[in-house]
Amino acid sequence: MSEVTLHINGRDYRVRAADGEEEKLVRAGQLVDERCTRAKSALGTLTDSSLFFYVALMLADDLVEDDKAIDPAATESVVRLADRLESLAEKLEKQA
Repeated sequence: MSEVTLHINGRDYRVRAADGEEEKLVRAGQLVDERCTRAKSALGTLTDSSLFFYVALMLADDLVEDDKAIDPAATESVVRLADRLESLAEKLEKQA
């Protein structure tokens, strides 16, 4: 197990990654950060939890749109990532 730092929405998140999965996790973090930027541009100022909620919806929508290639494991991964991001956002809001 190793640790990776993801830069998402102007913050750094330290996340554990299985050996050999670090690069994939970094790419996933970059995708989430890009979606955060797009969501903020479209929706304006949001709390972290609302922002991550909309990002999760955007990512899920992409999966649904490409339903011919939906892999149940990929869908489950997005759900787990969304749950994790929401949990992190809630913790950050409590600290603020």
